[in-house]
Amino acid sequence: MIRRLLAPAILSLSLAACAGVPDRAPPPPASAPAGPAVRPPRPLPPRPAPGTSAAPGAISAPLVYRCAGGKHFTAAWGLPDDKVQVSAGGLTKTLPHLISASGARYGDGTRQIWGKGDEAMLEGFPGGPYKGCRTD
Repeated sequence: MIRRLLAPAILSLSLAACAGVPDRAPPPPASAPAGPAVRPPRPLPPRPAPGTSAAPGAISAPLVYRCAGGKHFTAAWGLPDDKVQVSAGGLTKTLPHLISASGARYGDGTRQIWGKGDEAMLEGFPGGPYKGCRTD
C-alpha cells in the first residue's frame, strides 16, 4: 500500500526536478572561438655557442663529461620531447625525462643520467657507473 502511494510522489518529484534543466548546453557567446583552445608552441631556447657548457635542460651540442677513473661520456640535453641523448662505452641511447627532486634526471629503467649544473652521474652503460663527472 505504501509503495503505491510513494511511487507517484517520487515520479512527480523527479519530473519537477528535471523541468528546469535545458536539454543541451546553450551556444557559446559570439566572441568565443569555435573548437578547443589551441596554444602556440613554446619557442626553444637558443643553443649555446660551440665550446660553451650548458646546464641540463638547455638544448646543447653533445657535452663531454670527464669522470673519476679516467672515464668519459657525452650527453646532448634538451632534445625534442624533453629527452637527452647519451653516448658511453660504445652505446648511444636517447632517454626520457624522469621526476627528480633536484637537477635533471633521465632514464629508461635500465640506464639513468642525473645532472645538475656542470656535474653529472651515469649508470647502466658499458664501463660504468660513471661518477664524479664534470663537463670540460
